[in-house]
Amino acid sequence: MLAVALLQGCAARPEAPAAPAPATGFHQIMAEIAADRGVSAAAAGEYLNAAERSEDPQFSQRAAEFAFDNGFDGYALRAARRWAQLEPDSASAQLYVARLMLRRNDIAAAAAATAQALGPPEARDEEDYALLADELAEEDNSEGVTRVMTRLAARAPPSLQLQLALAAAALRSAEPDLAE
Repeated sequence: MLAVALLQGCAARPEAPAAPAPATGFHQIMAEIAADRGVSAAAAGEYLNAAERSEDPQFSQRAAEFAFDNGFDGYALRAARRWAQLEPDSASAQLYVARLMLRRNDIAAAAAATAQALGPPEARDEEDYALLADELAEEDNSEGVTRVMTRLAARAPPSLQLQLALAAAALRSAEPDLAE
């Protein structure tokens, strides 16, 4: 009887509240320490932890940039998506998403993020396409870049810079027919 009463008493007690998640600042500091010590994987993870705990897009931007620059594309994509979520009008955030989706060969997602980074077709100017071409030229997936540029060209008003960017991408991806 005593055992049953004790078990019922234990079952009736409310659970202790979960410990609060460590502060964003803690993860940011740990990331900086890890980065200073050359432990890039730990730094990328800590930057991402800070980004996911904060509503401040600067944490997500730092996480995306660090992970991207150090080759941690999975972390970079999560951080860039968080950044784009917190700052939907950020062309930089969308461009990071686009480049990372190119690396995954997800052409539809890369094209959508690229279009969002550029804004509405009627608001784009020649310089936008020139800057985009420079940015995407850094990607190894030249065939993917060509496919993204082809999609942009199909949905945009005629643009000399867009056609030049498409031609350059087509030549890099060994698709000279598109370069004409």
